Amino acid sequence: MYMQTALFEIEGIPRKKVIRELRSYIAVFPGHIYVEVDGESDDIDIRDVFNIFIQEPLYFDIKSRTTVIDYYFEGEEMRYKLDDGTYPLLSAHMEKMLENYWPYFAGKKQYPDTVRWFNAACTALNIADDLDPHIFGGMFDTMEASVEQKKVLYDNWGVENRAGLRETLDHMQQDGSVWEHVSAIRIAACGFICGYFNIKTALGYCLSSGQSLQTMCLGWDDMMNKYLPEYCMRGKQDLADENSKIYDVLEIHRNLLTTAESPYTIDFFYPLSEDWLK
Repeated sequence: MYMQTALFEIEGIPRKKVIRELRSYIAVFPGHIYVEVDGESDDIDIRDVFNIFIQEPLYFDIKSRTTVIDYYFEGEEMRYKLDDGTYPLLSAHMEKMLENYWPYFAGKKQYPDTVRWFNAACTALNIADDLDPHIFGGMFDTMEASVEQKKVLYDNWGVENRAGLRETLDHMQQDGSVWEHVSAIRIAACGFICGYFNIKTALGYCLSSGQSLQTMCLGWDDMMNKYLPEYCMRGKQDLADENSKIYDVLEIHRNLLTTAESPYTIDFFYPLSEDWLK
């Protein structure tokens, strides 16, 4: 452990494993994060961290605010999820760190308003997938994310190259339903993350679908009410099944509608444009 004074440290609630208790502890320095959880410890150089974000308790799986730390270890992507129930007030302390010491993490998520609108359209789905709703596509375009998103596109859409992705999106956007246009925004972002599209091409497809959604829906709630039934039909899921992913999406969406700082704070009818070119 580094011989520096920690900016803050939290002696968390020990977790029991069989008959003994395992320490829960975190100490945060300007350049390092030291964590103990379940009998293991890590000292993470902040230069190896590529994202930190806070998950809000918007649905059953997340019972308290949770700090997510994504970092590299020996070339592999790793993740810590540290909940406030185990590490009291960690999320509030971490938010101050992000504001005062590590503002570049938020800087990587500063998008033009049109791109923020695209993020908002997919926010409930991205949260249900354990992604960061403030990033275009829910994740940064790292090497592992690229491999993962190529697999998603192939497994779910039969897409295996740039031409196939264009064909799929063109078909979805031609007289498409609300489900197809929301899905088009998601898979265009996947195309960027995996390298099939550059950012300009991906956002162009998102713009077309976003503008269509604004003519088809009365707001964020109406969009989701039209999206969910087709999602259930295509995925053969029951919206009333509390163990289904779609139930989580609905619960997240409903809670976001009442959350002061949710992505839905951008007006559904914001005039979408190529403002990323300015």
